[in-house]
Amino acid sequence: MPLFWRYLTYAYWKVFLLSTFGFICVLLITRLKEIARFAALATGLEKILLYTLYQIPHILPIALPISCLISALLLFQRFSKTQELTALRASGFSLKKISLPILASAFLISFFNFYIASETTPRCINASKKIAHSQISLNPIFLLEKPKLLKIKKAFVDLETSPDSNSAKNLIFITPNKYHSKLFLMKAEKLSLEDGILIGSNVALISHIETPNHFDTLIVENQKLMKTEARKITKIMKSESFPLNSLHLPTKMLLIRAEKESAAKKQTLYLEIIRRLAISFSAFSFTFIGIAYGIQISRIESKKKLFIAVLFALFILVSFIGAKALKGHPFSSALIYILVQPVILFFSTRSIRRTSAGLL
Repeated sequence: MPLFWRYLTYAYWKVFLLSTFGFICVLLITRLKEIARFAALATGLEKILLYTLYQIPHILPIALPISCLISALLLFQRFSKTQELTALRASGFSLKKISLPILASAFLISFFNFYIASETTPRCINASKKIAHSQISLNPIFLLEKPKLLKIKKAFVDLETSPDSNSAKNLIFITPNKYHSKLFLMKAEKLSLEDGILIGSNVALISHIETPNHFDTLIVENQKLMKTEARKITKIMKSESFPLNSLHLPTKMLLIRAEKESAAKKQTLYLEIIRRLAISFSAFSFTFIGIAYGIQISRIESKKKLFIAVLFALFILVSFIGAKALKGHPFSSALIYILVQPVILFFSTRSIRRTSAGLL
């Protein structure tokens, strides 16, 4: 490898790794509320740290492309200001040859990003949900906040909980009785969890029982104070598994599952694969944008190219959000994932050609 390629690659990777670390820290802070709620449920520091580590692959597929953009922009802006780029071009190196080691690095990052998006992230989502699901057995109040996890179907739950999910008030819980067509109602003025014991204040229970004479017998029970083991309650209420969707499956499993599903379901599964490919390729696209709009050939410093680079990057990120919102229309969503980045790359290539020709 030529010496100047090593120099360029080192400068690119140094900023890239620092930017990635910074984005991981910032984006983990955005998930701090979720981590804090899990910490209130968890029984040990090891599980809290493990759950926090499982959040990082959620962040990386987007953090890596943005870090690529920042690294390429800063690198070529610095080369332009210090005239290193001018010296390299005066030595006979074209912009294509100068950019080659950076683009090669971007390809490697794209492959790494695809592995994260297609394999690591789904597995970490499953692992984090599994840990959280196991901890729910310690706290029935948290379980009541997540009706999707309830084993009891068609239940209505309304309550006001504390931030740590260790207490709640004004609980209303209504569910059909599985033995007949009547409803069961529970109302509690206050619930609290203390050392694995669920304590209820001013609890009212309304239920029905079948009698030999087929009378409709209504049972109303009022308790000023109720105590029971939390594990016994959650064992009745908690579903043994949590719902899975395409986000939770590695790409290989998506392809296997697509062979067995209907045409409509196949489109959804293939759309998820296209989404992962688009997000992975964005690492290369963002690097290319950084190179194209990081080069400055004017003596007068201008922020125009920087503004265009940021605008293009935002456009790609917004297109990901828009395409995901249109998942009910798989064809339109797939077109957005597939077409947006090539269009941006076309304009970026045009910018590089104008720069090579000495045009602003």
